[in-house]
Amino acid sequence: MNLSRHKIFYWTIGIIVFLISLMVTLSTVQPSVSFWDCGELSAASYGLQVTHPPGAPFFILVNRIFSLLPIAANIGLRINLMTVFFSSLSIFFLYIVTVKLIENYLKPESDNLTGSIFTYLSAAVAALAFSFCDTFWFNSVESNVFGFSTFLFSAIIMLAMLWNENSDKQGSTKYLLLIAFLIGLSPGVHLMSVPALMPVVMIVVFKKYIIDEEYCKKSGYIFIGHAALLLIIGIILWATQTGSQRPTQEEIKSFDNMFLGIMLAVSALFIFIFRKQVLNKNSFYFPIAVGAVALLIAYPGTVKYLTQLLGLVSGENILSLQ
Repeated sequence: MNLSRHKIFYWTIGIIVFLISLMVTLSTVQPSVSFWDCGELSAASYGLQVTHPPGAPFFILVNRIFSLLPIAANIGLRINLMTVFFSSLSIFFLYIVTVKLIENYLKPESDNLTGSIFTYLSAAVAALAFSFCDTFWFNSVESNVFGFSTFLFSAIIMLAMLWNENSDKQGSTKYLLLIAFLIGLSPGVHLMSVPALMPVVMIVVFKKYIIDEEYCKKSGYIFIGHAALLLIIGIILWATQTGSQRPTQEEIKSFDNMFLGIMLAVSALFIFIFRKQVLNKNSFYFPIAVGAVALLIAYPGTVKYLTQLLGLVSGENILSLQ
């Protein structure tokens, strides 16, 4: 068994994936500012100003660093290159995550080099397919928060997969600490990265607290039925919206409230019917519930309501108004 050969192919293919994504985005990068939010973000980054609410202070600071690098005459292009670099890194992280997912599912033999190469190549195809998706590509070639936020999201998920792989080893807590740090940075870029907290918590619960895997698997089938039922009801509700006139804001809000109420009522009834299988520590529902609670504590709890509470406590003083 020669593990070094596996690592050589693993890292070589990953670096090639990163370089392909980087070269493509570099060759198609916006040469200056774009005429939407990107222009505002670039200008705010160069002058260390405040962007439109809710703002993106960490994103602005990183952009400012790139604006100081002597890599192009055009300041707008320098700032765009930040998104290019971190978007390509997110593709590299996606490659690593895909490899870990395939290996966790197939559990290949460590000395099967041919099987490992097929795993690495499959992950490379998946990562590059995402790199060339229309939405991701456009967000990768100009200064906007979505490319950098995708980088944070992918980094968080990659660290969660690494923790899952090394959770029984000494020092594995470092992955969770770094995840917490990145999630703390995420609101300074975009809230898109904050929901990564939920799958991270689910991975931790599945790894450390689910004892009866067979029971968890059976309850997982119940969850699939639950999701299918909600999907069918959702399709029926959406199919009833056949008006020829554009709905008003009040009508949209009324439909959303009705939709949410029906979904919650059906879910409550479904869980009550299968309560013996669902309300259990080894149930598939348990990691989902814990992950959802953790997400709600982070957002809107900490990000939204804690800041509102601090504003109420501070009052309208000179510091809070600045």
